[in-house]
Amino acid sequence: MGKPGAISYVAKFASRRDSSCVVKRENGVEWLEVTNPTQLANFVAFCKARGRRIYLRGQSSLHPGLLPLLFREAGNHDAKWRAYNAFVRKLPSSVKGTRFRRGNFGAVLQHYGFRTPWLDVVDDVHTAVWFALNKAHTVNGRYSYARSNSDAGWIVLISAPRAIKCQDLRETQSSRNTRCHAQQGWSLAMQPDAQDDFKKEQDFADYVVGAVRIPNSSDWHLDGFMASQSYLFPKAEMDDTYKQLQSAEVVGLAARIENEEGLQGALGRVALYAESNGTAAV
Repeated sequence: MGKPGAISYVAKFASRRDSSCVVKRENGVEWLEVTNPTQLANFVAFCKARGRRIYLRGQSSLHPGLLPLLFREAGNHDAKWRAYNAFVRKLPSSVKGTRFRRGNFGAVLQHYGFRTPWLDVVDDVHTAVWFALNKAHTVNGRYSYARSNSDAGWIVLISAPRAIKCQDLRETQSSRNTRCHAQQGWSLAMQPDAQDDFKKEQDFADYVVGAVRIPNSSDWHLDGFMASQSYLFPKAEMDDTYKQLQSAEVVGLAARIENEEGLQGALGRVALYAESNGTAAV
């Protein structure tokens, strides 16, 4: 891939593959404006050609940076890193199952709402589109997704050179982490868990090879159960990892570790989702 941030495939795609796509630039940011889902599928294939490791993020807006949650807010990052590694190391004593002892388990925790040094991504276009065009809101402390009121959403394509740590959560982690598999999730990090020090550069924005703006229109929304919150965020009865991470023991462990490092809420907690009727968000 060459140096991070050195290549954008947006202009190349528009000039070589599909001249009906519009390349736009604003405040130093470049993106591809598409109207048809097939154009997005072709662009993703164009970026993945020749074995490039490309991952997707669906976003309701285009952010200037792509920092993992653990480092997204200002604060004592050294203390956060110590607290995070202590939490991952001690977590197995508060839950049941060998899956919690697997290396780089923080890659799983990221998809369940904890603040980790991992960036959650997917390798499925449909899932990325769903997250781009649906937005979460909270009711009584629980998240619920509904279709965004925005005119458009964004798909960001990230390159992962060999220096980046990639976790295919279906292959390297347990099949019992149901939410990860429903979303076809991956996680990326600048360094593995249990490392003494973290890399000072944590922003994945330099590895973005293209951004696509997609319209929030009926042609882009899938229908049915598999395009619903109920499918992408399975309830605790179907996802034992989600169930166990809600326990008072896990909550207490995170709080104790944060207190020892003089932090407050730095590790986050499992994100709780409201029960939905199993239909697509409307």
